[in-house]
Amino acid sequence: MKSYKIQCYIPLIFLLVILSLFACGKEKKQVESSEKTAQVAKASSENENKVVSFSDDVLPIFKSECSPCHIISAAHGLSLKSYDDVMAGSEHGKVVIEGNSAESSLVKYLIGELTPRMPLDREPLEDSDVKKIKDWIDAGAKNN
Repeated sequence: MKSYKIQCYIPLIFLLVILSLFACGKEKKQVESSEKTAQVAKASSENENKVVSFSDDVLPIFKSECSPCHIISAAHGLSLKSYDDVMAGSEHGKVVIEGNSAESSLVKYLIGELTPRMPLDREPLEDSDVKKIKDWIDAGAKNN
């Protein structure tokens, strides 16, 4: 009689062991998923807080996207070859208003708010490149 009672509990114990193993696996996956989400959020936050550098971030965009018109030559008096050139502006005046990308004519031309949209006769800059330029201007357009 005793062995019959024990035999009845064996399938139940087996089922509980199997369920607990699956539960542990799900918890581990949830923890791993939460950790990955936290890592992505941290990386995104670090990128948002990263100071945009003229020499490392902005100037390479100008060199690759604004040449030959504003690097090799200075169309309309605007050279984007160096920090000093950018800050000197064009024959029409300043193109960068430190701390205010929305009012900077450089940005207005890049996004097509002023015409002709720049770069002239080429595809528009990638949004990420425009964002770098805006962020640099909004941070004070420093020579960094």
